[in-house]
Amino acid sequence: MNKKQVLRNFLLTSTIACASSSMFFVSCSNPGKTRKIDQYIKSFNYPNTLKSNNYAFSENKIIENDTENLVFAPLLSYEYKDKVIYDYVNSSISVPTKKILRLNLLKDIEVFWDEINIKTNKLEEKKQIYNSDDYNLSLTKPDIGINYSTPIITVESLSTQSINHRMFLNNIKRSKRVKFNLKDSIFYSDSNGNLTSYKLLAKDFLVGINQQKNSESWKKIKNSYGVDLSDQNNSLIMNNNKNLLDFFISEQLIKNLMFNPISTLKISETNSTFDSYSPTLKEALWISDYILNKNELNKQIFIKNFNSPNKSFAESNNNLSKIILNFNSISIDNETYRLQAFKSFRQNLLSEVDYDIFNSLQQKEINNFPDAYGLTLQLNNSSLTSNINSQYNLHFDKSKKYDFNNAASLLIYDTALKDLSNNYDISNFTNNKFSFLFRNYLKGLINYSGILNIINHKNYWNNIALPTLIMNGKDNEYSSYKSANDAHIWVNKDTQFLYNSSEKIITTDFDFEKNINSLESLINNIEKIKSPNFLIIKKQLDLLIEDFYIHYNLAQDQRIELTIPLFSQSNDFNNLATKSLNNLFKTINKKLIVTFKLADDSYIKFNNSLVSKVNYSYISNSIDSYLELICNNELLCNSLFNFNLFSLEQYKKFKEYFLDRSNLTYQKVANNEKNKRELISSLKTFFKTLTNFEQVEFINELSLISTSPISLNVINTSSSFKKVIVNNKLEKPLNDLGFNRFQDIKIY
Repeated sequence: MNKKQVLRNFLLTSTIACASSSMFFVSCSNPGKTRKIDQYIKSFNYPNTLKSNNYAFSENKIIENDTENLVFAPLLSYEYKDKVIYDYVNSSISVPTKKILRLNLLKDIEVFWDEINIKTNKLEEKKQIYNSDDYNLSLTKPDIGINYSTPIITVESLSTQSINHRMFLNNIKRSKRVKFNLKDSIFYSDSNGNLTSYKLLAKDFLVGINQQKNSESWKKIKNSYGVDLSDQNNSLIMNNNKNLLDFFISEQLIKNLMFNPISTLKISETNSTFDSYSPTLKEALWISDYILNKNELNKQIFIKNFNSPNKSFAESNNNLSKIILNFNSISIDNETYRLQAFKSFRQNLLSEVDYDIFNSLQQKEINNFPDAYGLTLQLNNSSLTSNINSQYNLHFDKSKKYDFNNAASLLIYDTALKDLSNNYDISNFTNNKFSFLFRNYLKGLINYSGILNIINHKNYWNNIALPTLIMNGKDNEYSSYKSANDAHIWVNKDTQFLYNSSEKIITTDFDFEKNINSLESLINNIEKIKSPNFLIIKKQLDLLIEDFYIHYNLAQDQRIELTIPLFSQSNDFNNLATKSLNNLFKTINKKLIVTFKLADDSYIKFNNSLVSKVNYSYISNSIDSYLELICNNELLCNSLFNFNLFSLEQYKKFKEYFLDRSNLTYQKVANNEKNKRELISSLKTFFKTLTNFEQVEFINELSLISTSPISLNVINTSSSFKKVIVNNKLEKPLNDLGFNRFQDIKIY
């Protein structure tokens, strides 16, 4: 055992036990039954996510959690090696995680394209075979002295036959078709890990897309990416009709459960159809690296698949043999859960715990002993779901109580409270000056960088567009803005219109950051969360409220009362941010009473709230997927059609390009799929006439006119780290998939 490991063990067993028992009043004297080091145990303070008795796992769903990843067996997969180490002194990465593309279930890949023969001037079919996934680490070098600027580096290979060669995805992109050839003699295993006689066939990957429940989803994906899938001589054939096959592979094929293989031999044997096949756990078959062995009320148990097609994994002695996911059938209060998790981790009953659930004192101890606690960095989220999880509500239920009063209803919806549940005109919300300016002034009062500072995060992002959104403007080849993240200053730009004026106030990330570093902000959280233009916007809000009372003939002693739920986890930092918001808004206007409160899904079940919880999920990180989401969201699409209050440059161009020349209205689009497709097609065509920067401007303008509520979820999840504590005898690499890869966790 090396000195470093001796120190870690000493710290974990002595220093922490002694130092923390007095701090947290948790006994360490009776650790009870501890787990084996090759078993990984996680705990969740919510009910078991697997409630169905159908273990086929073939629905259209991008993988988002541990369970889904564990049962998934993709054709290709990414492997991640090495735990990332951050150099806090130099603000860079000293040890990055290495990202490696693996063939997984494939023997090789044949890529076909057409090319003109310069001698004959005729089109000829060319072919490139990729039968290796080797790589060369010497090709990836530090770019900041001896350190790295990025936490994950994608490895490369000099071999033209390796899928890690830099031209692999480019050749996939330009191909006309690609042939995926499976490894020889792969057989499924049962839920106990026993090898069966059911052989993996190419057509097993087509079960999901041919199920009725997935037909519409597959149709949309097929149209979006321009792909066709078929099997031929036990190979999977993909036709590439839009030169987007590289995106399809990286965004769908290796992330969507719809492409999980389901044994057609088993389906045939049971006289089932693709739609009726619904195996129990005992009947289920597995080809994944881990097998779901048990699914109980409060527990999921996965065992290592020693028959995995990934031979290096199956034969390795330093990966996990069992994974246990524990759940609480009834969620307990956060403080009790926090203490239980902390105690269980110290007693070796849990392998991993989320750092954010702990209070500030516990976090301080973890930071003081990072090696002993196995403090590990993770990316917050790299999925195709936006961090923005709320929008203003448009629909109300007579049976629920309102969390705002009549004055607030008139101000925000231009409708009396008693009429809100009677299908009021949504354009009253979209295109009413009082409503629009009020909603934007509320946001404009806030310094979101200050909010992030309080909740212990960095990298601000306040737009429903993904940071990883890829631009496709007419100058894409030369533009420095390849993704939305490259233009984060302009995507997140805050624009405020002065009341009764066409003048605007612009605030950028730089302004927000500068403001939180002032002396006042360092000693006062209320000052920290004030916008740089707080006093100007407060004055505009005062003028608006004064005119609003006159316009609606409201009594001067009447108050505008409203609650804004914040859909974020309850912890010390979020509680402090919520308290700071409440204290700030007590100083805004005596007629305005705004209450912020942390909330979960149950809040919406029992309240007619101004704010609804939403899930902005994309098919891909392409512009096309972004535009389709806009057109399929009631509030966003309505805003696109009906906003006429102020002139916005790119939005004005779109109105002239399409809206002013079309007879379509929001109602015609909302109620007719053909009209909606026309709108989407026109938007896509319009976007291609813009430069990358103009596309960024349009994205920012749409965010302005649709206006998300104040939220704590304003984190750039693609570039922000979160922390977990992991048993210090285990090495957990970083990944950018948006879910855990247990296959990559190694035992020291």
